[in-house]
Amino acid sequence: MGKGGDLAVVAARGGLIVGAAFCRVFTEEDHGDGYINPATPEFAVAVAAGHRGRGLGGRLVRALEERARAAGFRRLSLSVNVENPAIRP
Repeated sequence: MGKGGDLAVVAARGGLIVGAAFCRVFTEEDHGDGYINPATPEFAVAVAAGHRGRGLGGRLVRALEERARAAGFRRLSLSVNVENPAIRP
């Protein structure tokens, strides 16, 4: 992170970061897997293996949505690789 307009939230337990959600506005020429347009930030979420399946990712997403809304963004787009195990039928 570090580009102007980047937003992030983190979750910590026992002094260690165990999850994060972050977003960035990209361009048509430079973007990730969730690109829609230059007005819609792409976001990603990561939760440490020992902390998955307990709703932490959802709480991170909701917190990031609140920060994005406060920053003036109307929507976010999830950037996720199709091989990600979080995509379940």
